Amino acid sequence: MGVEAVMFEKVVIYGVGLMGGSLGLALRERGLAESVWGVGRHYERLKEAKKAGILTDFTINRKEAAEGAEVIVVCLPVRQIPDAVLGMAALAPDRAILTDVGSTKAEIVGRIEEEIRRPGTEFVGSHPMCGSEQSGFVAAMPTLYQDATCVVTPTTQTPPEAVRKITALWESVGGRVLILDPLEHDRLAARTSHIPRSAAAALCHALEREMDAEKRDLMVSTGFLGATRTAASDVENWCDILLTNADPVLDALGDLQGALSVLRGLLAERNADGLREWLAEGAGIRARLAEQLPIARKNQVS
Repeated sequence: MGVEAVMFEKVVIYGVGLMGGSLGLALRERGLAESVWGVGRHYERLKEAKKAGILTDFTINRKEAAEGAEVIVVCLPVRQIPDAVLGMAALAPDRAILTDVGSTKAEIVGRIEEEIRRPGTEFVGSHPMCGSEQSGFVAAMPTLYQDATCVVTPTTQTPPEAVRKITALWESVGGRVLILDPLEHDRLAARTSHIPRSAAAALCHALEREMDAEKRDLMVSTGFLGATRTAASDVENWCDILLTNADPVLDALGDLQGALSVLRGLLAERNADGLREWLAEGAGIRARLAEQLPIARKNQVS
């Protein structure tokens, strides 16, 4: 580890799965932290994560993990994040700054800001727009955050130093930071992340309406498998994500249903010109995204 490259003294990762494991690998491979601690409930899993090079140290004792921490990153399912952040904040030194990787922000940030002790440790929400349908630290990769948009969601209560440090954390592992209000984050994430995951599940349900299972399954294309890849993601985590962002997702679902209604009408009318224009508009939007977003060239999902 090159001392000149060190940006952080002690980084604590609470929940060493795909996201936390990838962060640990990135920090260690880039020599960005003097120590990377993992904390969680399962000693043997943490031990294996250290053997895999993700961590320098690990513990199942939250007080030991929090001692001397500079940055604490909570990488747990969304429903577990507030309690975990508040618990670590009560144990951490005053200089510590906490963040998370939760896919929804308004509910998480609102509760934490209401209950966290002040003055003292500070919290600023984060959501890296990357991931995989796989889970666990065995799927971790040091390049997961490279070129990914990492949303940071400060509020009027968030000190600038907390925003600066968490921005530096994500940028140091290759992320492209976008600052958003928690509510705006949730509105946009509903359309760019939560609806695609929901649509993947809906496509699988629609497939099952065809009852000739043997021939049906033999006809499944690579396009179908690609479009439904995220349907294999962790069910409990995604149930919580959708429920904690229900109103924005409902709003986005209305627009998706509207787009499908347009398609239905064009087909019912056998309107070739209208269908061609509808498809071309969609293709143009996709091409623009692929051109302007480096992460679109990577096999990643949020």
